[in-house]
Amino acid sequence: MRKYFSWLLIGLLLSLGIVTQAAQAAQTQQQTLAQIVNRLAIPATMRCQFSQQRFLTGLKKPLNASGKMWLDQKQGIALLQQQPFEQMTALAADKLIQIIQQQKQVIYEKDQPQLFHITRLLFSLFQGDFNAIPNHFEITELEAKSAQWSLVLVPKQAPLNLLFSQISLRGDRHIESLTILDKQQDQTLLQFEQCQQLEKLSNEQQIWFNAE
Repeated sequence: MRKYFSWLLIGLLLSLGIVTQAAQAAQTQQQTLAQIVNRLAIPATMRCQFSQQRFLTGLKKPLNASGKMWLDQKQGIALLQQQPFEQMTALAADKLIQIIQQQKQVIYEKDQPQLFHITRLLFSLFQGDFNAIPNHFEITELEAKSAQWSLVLVPKQAPLNLLFSQISLRGDRHIESLTILDKQQDQTLLQFEQCQQLEKLSNEQQIWFNAE
């Protein structure tokens, strides 16, 4: 009986040690994430050059695209693809607008709520709002160096975990790259460069977000 209680005591002590280590690791992770958020300095309105590479299973070379991106903290985010063909995509609060060859399509949140759940979460990450990360993602890698930070997120629950294997972010004062690995092992890399703060969007750009 004494031997049984000895082993039980040892087991409890070991389990307490594991719990303590896990708690310390979680606290360190939270502190590092807070450091990243404090380093971010994303303006209310900004413009960047973007490039996109899609690495699809079965293709030897990636599919490339490039253009301009506008971020407005109140209105949303717009991507004007210029190469290989022109295409405009704008995500507003309750709708997604896409214009290809002057043909416009508008998708509303009420029609595809799951789509907007995903796009809104990705948009919040790009805005530097990392508050939702612990609820939706497990952080598998997290690093904050003097010149740059990076983190790798693995979705915890549907619908994100049904579509994505992981999402990687890297940057400094703002997000400089976003890499998405989907369940088919296809990878999309978005890079943002030459970012500039703007006083406000032009009239034409505001029309993008207000399209019906």
